[in-house]
Amino acid sequence: MIQASDLIDNSTYKKIFVGVGINVDNNEPTTSINAILQKKGKANVTAEQLLVTILEKFQENLHVLETSGWENGLAKRYYAHWED
Repeated sequence: MIQASDLIDNSTYKKIFVGVGINVDNNEPTTSINAILQKKGKANVTAEQLLVTILEKFQENLHVLETSGWENGLAKRYYAHWED
């Protein structure tokens, strides 16, 4: 398993705090997103490009969750990634 990110969360009633760390360029001590992309023959990304992509996907998935719920909407997308 290759780790290039970490997640910290803290929730209280009606408040959610989420912290995410994604290693974009630093190959030590584990690896980085750009090192993985290079191994796959793909172009590097900047932190800004990655952030935009993450926020776009978050917004899309939040919309699915709000309109279709977990069981009939977002769960199907979530579990599809485990079947790859």
